[in-house]
Amino acid sequence: MATTSGAFPFPKLVKDNYERWNIQMKTFLGGQDVWEAVEEEYVESKNFAGVIQAVKKATNEARAKYQKALSLIQLGADDNIFEKIAQATTG
Repeated sequence: MATTSGAFPFPKLVKDNYERWNIQMKTFLGGQDVWEAVEEEYVESKNFAGVIQAVKKATNEARAKYQKALSLIQLGADDNIFEKIAQATTG
């Protein structure tokens, strides 16, 4: 059985609870205002030299939301699942 984490009001992801965890995580991330970072692929800009300040700020905000969403997803997974998520998100 999955255990709850202090950060979440629902059990962590384990082998046999993905369907419920998926629904709860989407709702949780939506409440944290970071779900769009999961839906939309974040692409790091390679050249900031000619980018105007507003675009630079928007890029930094998008990166922060992506990192927050990823952090929350990782916190919501047990150790075995976390390793798989980490491998998938680090290349």
